[in-house]
Amino acid sequence: MRKVFTKKVIGLLALQFIWRTLPLLSLTTGALLNWSGLIDTSLWWWGLTPIAIVPASLLFAKRIEGDTDVKRYALPRALKWMETPDEHLPGGMYEPTVAWLYGHLGWFVTSWYWLSWRNVGHGITWDSGWPVPMYQMHMTPEQLDEYGTRIYQRRVFGLWFMWGAKTVNDKLDTKHLEDDWYWAVPWWSVRLKKRGSE
Repeated sequence: MRKVFTKKVIGLLALQFIWRTLPLLSLTTGALLNWSGLIDTSLWWWGLTPIAIVPASLLFAKRIEGDTDVKRYALPRALKWMETPDEHLPGGMYEPTVAWLYGHLGWFVTSWYWLSWRNVGHGITWDSGWPVPMYQMHMTPEQLDEYGTRIYQRRVFGLWFMWGAKTVNDKLDTKHLEDDWYWAVPWWSVRLKKRGSE
């Protein structure tokens, strides 16, 4: 059985969690502390940093060759942790929202949505992944355990907390996998509905 949650991975997931929730946490905490009168939280705006960093980072994106219908971009190496390693900017055109944004507002706004809302911090855990022979949905319970791709779910105060690993197609060949193999990455999520009941 593969051990997925090593100390390094837990640290990376914590970093991903902070990056994802910084705006919400800072605004909520700032409002509560201001309301209580205990602390002057005039610096609550620090939590908006992730939202501001994404468009600032996009200024360094370079146009890359490839798709003729969609202008594709990539961030420089120092900012790769922010990018989706399996999909160049502006994101997956197979998603209706992404396709609409690109068609109406262009690559910059679409990339902003892709990195600051749809796929926040996706690149942070990419290098902690491992090769798997197939998607989770095609694995037996024994294979899920063998390859460390089982998803766990627990309901707490009306929310569903999920963790485990997610299988993705490394279509940009960043990991040079064998033919027909995929890449699994540590994953977590908090949702209103149980996975599989959407």
